[in-house]
Amino acid sequence: MVAKKPPSKTTIRNILRSLAFDPRKPGPMSLIAEVGDAGYYITRAIEELRMADFDNKRNTGKYINNAIRLLVLAKESRGEVPPTTPAT
Repeated sequence: MVAKKPPSKTTIRNILRSLAFDPRKPGPMSLIAEVGDAGYYITRAIEELRMADFDNKRNTGKYINNAIRLLVLAKESRGEVPPTTPAT
């Protein structure tokens, strides 16, 4: 079997861009963003990933997307925000 090529930086950037959200816009993520606790975000992300595994591919994408968004909130909550740089 031929090994699949790893994704390009552009592909990864596009995936992450599609997951961007405004935590100030009313909705479920704005309520979760108000918690401000990295541990809570990580625990919820783990729950989402377990649901993705349990759900047998019906809503896997939804759960994985939510987990990534929660991990972004965890990184921001811990101050792990990279400096802004021009796109390469």
